This record gives sequence, structure tokens and C-alpha cells, in this order.
Amino acid sequence: MVALMVPIVLALFAAGTLMVMPHRQNSANERHEQQALERVARLVESYETPQALNWST
Repeated sequence: MVALMVPIVLALFAAGTLMVMPHRQNSANERHEQQALERVARLVESYETPQALNWST
């Protein structure tokens, strides 16, 4: 009985792991994209400031 259960449990564990991995990858991709957009926005803001453009009066 145990010899039959071990492969089934391992197959279920592998299937569960494979089902979770794409979700985690998508979450990481979205998080990294958001961080990159925030970095670009900060850079754009820094170049638009009068100090960065030497427009100080």
C-alpha cells in the first residue's frame, strides 16, 4: 500500500509545484516592471527640475 502511495504523493507534489511557479514568475515580472517604471519616472523628474537644467534664477 505504501509503495503505491509514494509515487502518487510525489506526482501530486510535483504538479502542485509546477502550478505555482508560473504565478510566482508573473508576480515577480509585474513587480520588476513597476520598479523599473518608478526608476524611470524619478530620472525624468530629476532632469525636469530647474536645478538639473541649470535654470536657477
